[in-house]
Amino acid sequence: GGSTGAGDDDGCGDGSSAVDSPWPMPTIEHLRSFLSCVGDALPQWTPPRADEKQREKAAAAAAQQQQQAAQGQGQGQPQQVQITADGYVLPNQTDLSAIQSAIATTRPILHHLTFGVTDQWLKSQDHNDLEELRRSLTRVMDKIGPSRVLPAPGVPGAPGGAGVDAVAVGTRAEYNKFQASVRRLLLRYLTSSSLPLRLMGWEELESVLRHADRMRPPPRDYVASGAGCSYLNGVFEFGAEIDVDGWAVVAGGGGSSYAGSSGELKYLRHVPASELSRKASKSSSGGGGDGGDGGAD
Repeated sequence: GGSTGAGDDDGCGDGSSAVDSPWPMPTIEHLRSFLSCVGDALPQWTPPRADEKQREKAAAAAAQQQQQAAQGQGQGQPQQVQITADGYVLPNQTDLSAIQSAIATTRPILHHLTFGVTDQWLKSQDHNDLEELRRSLTRVMDKIGPSRVLPAPGVPGAPGGAGVDAVAVGTRAEYNKFQASVRRLLLRYLTSSSLPLRLMGWEELESVLRHADRMRPPPRDYVASGAGCSYLNGVFEFGAEIDVDGWAVVAGGGGSSYAGSSGELKYLRHVPASELSRKASKSSSGGGGDGGDGGAD
């Protein structure tokens, strides 16, 4: 029983039909147990940008390493804190390996379910088990989240703490690839010749749509017009914390929404100096109108 899929690249190849499995398919129960271990190994989520305490700790670690290097000591010791020049905290090697392993684990499982097994095999499985397997995969990626910070491939960090030469990249691209792979799997269910698989696909689609709505990022800006005051008209840009990709920060740890994980959302309007000076001159000449023309922040 072949299957068709969308054209998004998931990093595992572009199969368009079921292929012979290169390895025997473990039971779904074993896969879920394995994914649970992978998820437990993931480090606790922390904000992507360093706070003052982390910067002080990084500076102290850098000074200590420089002193040890001058004395010919401390060679090969692991760096405790590494912060990029633009303030992003990079994970240590242990945490980085756990994150990379989790990302690499979800790919072959999803790919195998989409391209490596037949409809007959899928029909022989308990549909609740298949749904729980998909949810287990999603929980692993949600614990990573789209706002984690990783070192850019091939750009090693320089020795030291704050202001290293390392370049940070976000996990949003990998997170989006995973969601595309989930949609491809659902497309297989929905286009199957098997009625039970199609029905399962529709049931799964509802859950995936709810998750997508919860994880939808807030707008990057709003445009205000007709506000009554000229300096209030214009673009209000997103003013809360953003990740390395420029989107609102969302905490990894189980599918938290943007608003719930990054605090109160706020938007800021940067008023041009020319508009402020025009408002000030109007106020000094008694042209304040109804008195509602207070200063704009």
